[in-house]
Amino acid sequence: MNGKAPLVSVIIPVYNTAKYLPQCLDSIVNQTLRDIEIICVDDGSTDNSLEILQQYAGQDKRFTLLQQPNRFAGVARNAGMDIARGAYLSFLDSDDFFAPDMLEKLYHAAKAEQADMVVCDFKEYKESRWPFLPPRVCVMNSSQSQTYNNEEGLLPPPYEFLNPSTENKLFDRNFIVKNHIRFQDIKSCNDLGFTFCAASVAGKIAFVREALVNYRCKRPANISHSRGRKDINIIKAYLYVKDFLSCNRKENMIGYLKNKLYGNIALEISKYDAPDRDTLAKKGRALLGEDYPFFAKCFHYDKKDYRFLGLPLFERIQTASKTTYVIFGCLKIKRKIKTKEKQS
Repeated sequence: MNGKAPLVSVIIPVYNTAKYLPQCLDSIVNQTLRDIEIICVDDGSTDNSLEILQQYAGQDKRFTLLQQPNRFAGVARNAGMDIARGAYLSFLDSDDFFAPDMLEKLYHAAKAEQADMVVCDFKEYKESRWPFLPPRVCVMNSSQSQTYNNEEGLLPPPYEFLNPSTENKLFDRNFIVKNHIRFQDIKSCNDLGFTFCAASVAGKIAFVREALVNYRCKRPANISHSRGRKDINIIKAYLYVKDFLSCNRKENMIGYLKNKLYGNIALEISKYDAPDRDTLAKKGRALLGEDYPFFAKCFHYDKKDYRFLGLPLFERIQTASKTTYVIFGCLKIKRKIKTKEKQS
């Protein structure tokens, strides 16, 4: 491939998302930042996703199309990174989509702050179930400054105000290559390991306080809804980050990592019935070793008891009954109406 290297490489793993793929690709093609390359990796799709990718690639020279057998998103993202030429890396799932100026705003923030990572907020994009509920926007803690400077090893690490997704982030490619940061070869949670490893060694993280990514949730066929029973990948992700911290002499961050993922693991395991949780407990004990006692409560999690979880209220409501979910939504809307009336 000849010519000047692009400013940003956008890497998109694709697996059977033909219904949503045009919206995703259009959001990249129409970015206000034009100097980009778009690397799409078809992960063995069995629908007409590949045909859609070929059509777009034929119309736009910025596209590069890779194909591989179905090995899941982490392997596909690594394949995209291996050929990426951009100064910065962006990752997008093929059923989600960016705001038109997402890459431009994150790129300029990265350059202005000389940041290893840039993070923006994102919206949950819901198509069904309870459409009257407003989309949730994951906003950084307002007490945080515009940048997080960890060049002198300041604590706590940024886990508590970073979500594990890579989609709402821009990464300096040289920083990623230098620190040998890769996605795990697991079906789900591979972005958690990548994000937290990068965050743990980043000298500076910049924030753009706008929701510039639309994450499509509640889609039955997406990865988060097709993990299968007895999924243990979130624990594998935890161990992956723990090993990375140890190798980089950042053992003092491991305690923060445990606290961050304690509630996440409990919430994940709560989705399974008791027999499956028993199977998970056995696998967890084998994987976690000396860390098992810390996470042991997770495997005996009772949906009716949220006290030990320390989860945000909204996440507790999400695991509650449909009636509670509806009531919570109505109260939220009512509160917004009152707030607008006071402002006017």
